Amino acid sequence: MTDAPDLTVTYAVHEALRRELRHLGRVTGRTEPDPREVLRTTAGWTLLRRALDAHHGAEDEALWPALREVLRGRPLALVHLEAIEAEHALLARLVEEIDRALADPWTSAELFGELTGSLVTGLHGHLRHEEEAVLPLVRAVLDRDRWEHFGRVHARRILVDAARLLPWLLDGADRPTASAVLAQLLPASAHAVYARRWRPAYALLDRWGERAAPARPPAPEDRTSPTERGIRPRSTEDGNVMKILLTGATGYIGTAVAEHLAAAGHQVVALTRDPAPRPDRGWAAQVVGDTADPASLAGAVTPDVEAVVHLAPPSTDAEVDSAVIEALAAPLRGTGRPFVYTSGVWVLGPTGEAQEVGEDAPVNPVALVGYRPLIERQVLAEAAEGVRAAVVRPGIVYGRGGGIPAILVDRARGEGSPEYYGEEGVRWPTVHVDDLAALFVAVVERAEAGSLWHGVAEAATPVRELAVAAGRVAGVEGEPRVVPAEQAAALFGPLFADALALDQSIGSDAARTVLGWKPAELDVVAELLSGSYGPVPADAA
Repeated sequence: MTDAPDLTVTYAVHEALRRELRHLGRVTGRTEPDPREVLRTTAGWTLLRRALDAHHGAEDEALWPALREVLRGRPLALVHLEAIEAEHALLARLVEEIDRALADPWTSAELFGELTGSLVTGLHGHLRHEEEAVLPLVRAVLDRDRWEHFGRVHARRILVDAARLLPWLLDGADRPTASAVLAQLLPASAHAVYARRWRPAYALLDRWGERAAPARPPAPEDRTSPTERGIRPRSTEDGNVMKILLTGATGYIGTAVAEHLAAAGHQVVALTRDPAPRPDRGWAAQVVGDTADPASLAGAVTPDVEAVVHLAPPSTDAEVDSAVIEALAAPLRGTGRPFVYTSGVWVLGPTGEAQEVGEDAPVNPVALVGYRPLIERQVLAEAAEGVRAAVVRPGIVYGRGGGIPAILVDRARGEGSPEYYGEEGVRWPTVHVDDLAALFVAVVERAEAGSLWHGVAEAATPVRELAVAAGRVAGVEGEPRVVPAEQAAALFGPLFADALALDQSIGSDAARTVLGWKPAELDVVAELLSGSYGPVPADAA
């Protein structure tokens, strides 16, 4: 950065806001389809509101106070700053009123049009005012330290939803602008993730309902004839786009799997407890059901559903979980269509001195997942009923700031020192959530009936190393302390504490050799230090 502030990101945000205001103006300037319904059911309004909140929130938190400090004694300049702050408050109020109108079915079309028209006019005017009167002051008087502080706050607010806001921000930007914005906002280690995953997933969104619905290719006539074709994998390489029912679609793993399935060309039908539309998710459809209530799943697997991926967490009741499998698998019997169940490596228990144990290892589940091998067997038995049933056992999942590693970060921050649980030499098999999502796509497309797969990228990560990295993310240094099992049980409950203390070395050769699965994301320690879990020192490798 030169001595003068680099305003590339700010101007890029302004151009993105103007772009979306043009969309909003077109949508709300016509009567059909109903603009209120468009804003309720598409992602455009949600993304515009979220980006505006991130940008204005950063300015209110870190830019205007800094500018006010250096402009002390210059009353004419402060007049512009006070006007800008007042415009922020007015625009925020308009956004709240539009949200309230969208939630109220009795809001008139006239009132709604007035509100959105005021926002379009007001925000256009605000952007022009800021660029003409305030940004020149920023460039002229703000020092490097204050500007870089604002840049960090701005990046933090945008990166809270980086997977959506960064592609949104750079939609239509020229290459030099896109490169400069990414360099300022995103760690270099995450640029490939942006290009391979976030940008393609964003491109699938019909943000303002302005695209024509694509024609769905007809299904082959013999698709459901296992007597002629057998139970064999189907691949998008053959043009077979599938409509896939996904349970757990709003969860940590489910969100990533839904994005990867959609990016592979499949249509995701999300099973959700809440009937409220989620246009920001990019699903093709939603159906209402609850895996804690198997009776609610009747009719969820409609005849046009060509695969089921069951990612919802277990209920802790074996009978309930067994009934859920029955409800989801029964409609697929005799069709050769895929049913993929999510288990986990904890069913194997401690692996001792064995290295990279495979899918043929005997189960020895810890108490937390004690009955899950029974469910695995129930699922795999569906292969005899004409279902292409498969089981995936993920390792400890990390990435996108979530999963169990986030617990280590939170504990280190709260306790002032890093920690881990059980014994000093504990190892965890780990997998990035996006590598795991890629495995689910491979299994649903290509896995044989009755197959079982380990979703593990790193066979045996020393948890001590993970704890050290978690401490750095939390801003605390020092040797991690080992929390004995008894103390961990008091923190997490005895069942979860026993699972956290498992020492395992798990292999995934079958997935790599048979399905061609190639984990490509950062390992867990590098991921923690990349910024996905929060701030890290600038020199963190």
